[in-house]
Amino acid sequence: MQFMGKILVAVAINLGINSVVQADEVLLFDDFNNAVLDTAKWEEGQWTLGRTVFGNPVTFGAESGTSFMSLPLSTYAPSNPGNTLFGSNVYTKQVFARDAGLELEARVRAKALPQGVVTSAFLYNSDTQNGGEDEIDVEILTQQPSKRFLATSWDSWVSGTHGYNDQIHHSGTMIDRDGYDFRQWNTYTIRWYPNRVEWYLNNQLVRTVNAPVPDASLQVHMNVWAAGKGWEDAYNAALQPTADSSAGMNYQYDVDYIKVSRLGASGQPSEPPAPTTEVTLQRKTVADWGKGYCEKVTITNPNSSALEWSAPLPIDGTITSKWGATLTSVGNGSYTATGIAYNKTLRSKASTQFGFCANKSVSQLPGSAIKLTRKQISAWDKGYCEQVTVTNTGNSFGTWQTTFPIEGTLGSSWSAVVAQQGSSLNVSGLDWNKALSPNATTQFGFCATQ
Repeated sequence: MQFMGKILVAVAINLGINSVVQADEVLLFDDFNNAVLDTAKWEEGQWTLGRTVFGNPVTFGAESGTSFMSLPLSTYAPSNPGNTLFGSNVYTKQVFARDAGLELEARVRAKALPQGVVTSAFLYNSDTQNGGEDEIDVEILTQQPSKRFLATSWDSWVSGTHGYNDQIHHSGTMIDRDGYDFRQWNTYTIRWYPNRVEWYLNNQLVRTVNAPVPDASLQVHMNVWAAGKGWEDAYNAALQPTADSSAGMNYQYDVDYIKVSRLGASGQPSEPPAPTTEVTLQRKTVADWGKGYCEKVTITNPNSSALEWSAPLPIDGTITSKWGATLTSVGNGSYTATGIAYNKTLRSKASTQFGFCANKSVSQLPGSAIKLTRKQISAWDKGYCEQVTVTNTGNSFGTWQTTFPIEGTLGSSWSAVVAQQGSSLNVSGLDWNKALSPNATTQFGFCATQ
């Protein structure tokens, strides 16, 4: 085991911040030198996450004077062969209250893992008082470049109720650092205070958020698993489970040590309040054509020193073009915006701009918002033809579908998908006319025999 001892002064070079922190008490430390899992400290998870069932027993190893615990991931899962992968999750029996401040420090590496794997060291628990889940993460996504990891905070977050990167219940940002490689040994530190959360990479401050900040007492978790299709930044279709035990591939995520410490004294943090490290963001819609729109975004550094900026950016719809920034999806319509070569570093009080265009996300219009105007355009003794005008009388952009009565039997139709069911026609638009802006119209037609 190689332990990077606590230093009293950690200089955050990229932000120009000196962080002076005294660890008052070590609450948990494990360097895994005994080559056996200490069951007085740790439990092994037995649940399913993503495409992975947990329960793969941890192993232990040593290399170049460093002893470590390995969390395995196998493509063959004995309990569900061919359907899930077999991963590992270990978590502390002890639950840690935040109090004046708590620090989690982990030295880990994600060596020789295929794309599509997620490894993590994090604090987590269900918030029974406020509902939802509280969590602070360091996650390595092997689908991403090896100079990047994900730093995320959650407070009383409820799946299906709260959005990603709403900055109230969830905030996540990809951290890029030249010279950093997640395949090598690195030390990740989370400092959790009542008014903020800080992330450090190899003793350098790389992110601070003032919200969301969890309130519930949390347990330490470490795991390795394979993400599903719903997390496009982490998923890789080439990583698949196998039903053949002899064809199973085995990988591992290595943990050198875990340390949890209490920060502050007499109920007060021992360091001054952290300066703001987040940039401010102003958005302006510069074009809107119903089915899509363009925005100009202004980023300002309000801090007293220069920084390399990044900012969460929820986007409605699918991006079609962008300029002046890199936009990285973090799932569910949320992105992280980061600067490019000419504007990635902002001086104190300086601003920069970038922009994007997107097709709007489309939901179905309610029936009350659809008005039909029917007009007979021809008739003969055995049939007739009608032209139908569809109008969106609502206040939102969306797709339309409708049902109305028909006399006779449908013969032909145009400019819509038309199907007869009994004495009714079920109609929806084609790709080019299925979505309507407020007050917009489209037309289709049909002929029927009687």
